[in-house]
Order: sequence, then structure tokens, then C-alpha cells
Amino acid sequence: MIHECGIITSIFKKGLGMSETTTVPEESVTKSYYKTVDQRMLESGVLITNAIDPEILAIMTHFGYNAAAVKVGETLRTLAVAEINTCQKELSESRGASETAQQMMDEVHDRYMPRLKLCRVLFANDTAIQTLLELNGRRKKSVSGALSQARMFYDAALANPQILAQMATLSMSEDLLKEDRQVVVEAEKALIAEKKETGEALTATVKRDAVLERLFDWVGRYKDVAKVALAGYPRYMEKLGIKDQMN
Repeated sequence: MIHECGIITSIFKKGLGMSETTTVPEESVTKSYYKTVDQRMLESGVLITNAIDPEILAIMTHFGYNAAAVKVGETLRTLAVAEINTCQKELSESRGASETAQQMMDEVHDRYMPRLKLCRVLFANDTAIQTLLELNGRRKKSVSGALSQARMFYDAALANPQILAQMATLSMSEDLLKEDRQVVVEAEKALIAEKKETGEALTATVKRDAVLERLFDWVGRYKDVAKVALAGYPRYMEKLGIKDQMN
């Protein structure tokens, strides 16, 4: 079984104290993993291409590998190449979506935290507004919770003329707060897009691994049979890329 390793990406925000981990596939799982797959794909290409050599085919046909049987291997390899390319595309898109989500969360933080700190000063003696804007206590740690808290802050402020008037005295205008609120909306959209791309990448990974397993099983069985059928033909074995003799 071929496994796709995951990379754990943490969205951890300074000041907000947010942390949320999402398992997403890594573009290159490990160098050794992809080196092995690349090498095995190359070897399978050599074997399948040369398996239709008339002289090799004539012998292997007696062992169940006629032209139609070799065509099965060729079809599997073609499908594997397509799935590898699709998987790489989806992994790249997932990484891009994660980077975008990270950038949007950073922007939410950079806008929200200064407003929060100023409001703590501005409304230091008004417990009602402190409660309304959730000024006290630590910020929520999860990404979804932190976004919800920031969104509530802006919604409550924008809906209250008294709060808006006081915030304006510290250069926090209504227009500025509306811009901040829109950044929160865009961050939420970015997180939704990230989850979508991550799901598609995971699906592509499963499909890729499934077809690779089928291909490598086919190649492995062919090699095992060929080591017996072509035992007296080292030139054919070399042409197929089979170096080890079966004991």
C-alpha cells in the first residue's frame, strides 16, 4: 500500500493566541518517497515498453503475458501518470489556498488587535460596552472562534452610534471599521476555499495511490514470472530492466 504522508500546518496567530491544525497533503511527501515512486514509474515504463518486443512476447505469451495482457499494464501506467499529474495539481492548489488563508488571517489580526487594545482603553469604565464588544479576556484559540469574535466586535460597534462616535475620537472611523469587517468576511471565504482544496487534494491522493498500487502489483507479478520464463535469456532480462534472478 502506498501512503500519502501529511504535513500538519498550524495557523498560529501572534497576539490572538489562535491555533488550529489542519492535516493537508504535502506537495512532496518525502524526498525518499517520491524518489522511490519516480524510480518505479521509470522502471515500469522500461518494462512495459520492452515487454512487447516480439522475441520477449513470444516467450512470455506461454506464461500468460500476451499482447492483451501487456496492454493491461500499459493502460495502468497511463492512468497512473494522469493521476500523478492530477494529484500534483491539487496539492499545489491546496498549498496556495492555505497560504491565502494564512495571509487573510494575518490581516485580520493586524487590523483587529490594535482596535481591540484601543477600545479597552476607551471603554475602560464602561462594563456594558466591554461586554458587548467582548473586550476582556483572552481571544479564542481556534481559527473559527477567533474570526467569530472579531466579526462580533465589528458588528456590535457598527450597529451602535454611541460606540462609533467614541471610537472615531481615536481615529477608528466607521469606514475603517467597515473595511476591517470586510477583511473578516474575506478570511472566512479563504478558510472555506482552503477546506475545499484540501479535500480535493486528499481525494486525488487516494486515487493516485490506488492506481499506483495496482500498477506496481502488475509490474511485480510480471517480473516474478519473467525471472522464471526468461531465466536463460539475460539479454531479455536486461532489456526489461530486471536485474535480480529469482532464487
